[in-house]
Amino acid sequence: MFKIFKKIIKNNFQRNNYKKTNLNNESQKSENTLPLNAMKVHCIDENGKKLAKDEIFYGPKNTRHSYIIPSFKNYVIYNITGNLKYFVDNNEVFIEYQKLYGKPVSVFFINIENYLLLKSPEIKTGKINSLYQVKPPKINGYKNISHSGNLNGTFNNKVQSVVLYYKKYDWLQLTNVNFYIKTSQITKVFDNAELSKLIGFIPQNSTWKIFAKLQKNDSIWLNIGSDQWIIDKEFTQIYYPFGKKLTNTNNWKFQKMNAAAFLKTKRTQIFNYPGGEIINDHVKSKKVMITHSILDNENILWYEINNLYYIKSSDIQKA
Repeated sequence: MFKIFKKIIKNNFQRNNYKKTNLNNESQKSENTLPLNAMKVHCIDENGKKLAKDEIFYGPKNTRHSYIIPSFKNYVIYNITGNLKYFVDNNEVFIEYQKLYGKPVSVFFINIENYLLLKSPEIKTGKINSLYQVKPPKINGYKNISHSGNLNGTFNNKVQSVVLYYKKYDWLQLTNVNFYIKTSQITKVFDNAELSKLIGFIPQNSTWKIFAKLQKNDSIWLNIGSDQWIIDKEFTQIYYPFGKKLTNTNNWKFQKMNAAAFLKTKRTQIFNYPGGEIINDHVKSKKVMITHSILDNENILWYEINNLYYIKSSDIQKA
């Protein structure tokens, strides 16, 4: 009895398996006989320019298609038209990319007199590899004399800046100087080489270092530091401000130098002039810059330090 039952089950299984296999074959045959549809993919930029060769794919109608969207350096996708997922009739897919924006270019307008801004900075923006151009604008009362940075260039992934330098129209010559003056009267101080803004006074019989001398059409101005200017009133110039200048120096031998050196010790005698008065016996840094050498009448070799004071050569250890 058990053998008869087992045989019945086996026959039923074989019959059902035959039907299932037959159905699968029919389904595959039906799918293989479906018409093939084409999917044409175009990758273009915002101007319609091709970024890659067109691609064509084929598949049965209404079947799903897996497509990996390509990426391009400095581009980002902003629009897709067409059906990228299924094979349908008349299917052309356009993947549209637009170029990324580069880092901005900053433009500064500097008054070379005091290195302050003459107007607010401008920011130029553009897409990567696109061109930019900076034209120095007209600023009332000033003229453009120089610049740093590229006036013409391309936007990229680096921050760029252009600095435009201006000076007053009546500025004829600006010279960096290094001397001292002694005032003979109370002197007015202005924030620039104009009489427009008075910021203070310097006392009579006081000594001041001059950093720059400005020749204008109608006057000469002296810079006493940062944005502090005084009108030149034929002040007495002092090249050795810390004591009286020695005489009988005609036979001294001077040689201009520009060499770094080290003091043997910070406890070093500093003179206002070779053989003159000791103005200090201690320095903040052992490293100094020798700007002149002087051999005096007694064959003593001196070094001028930083265009300002003097030290015996015996206290110097050259770098």
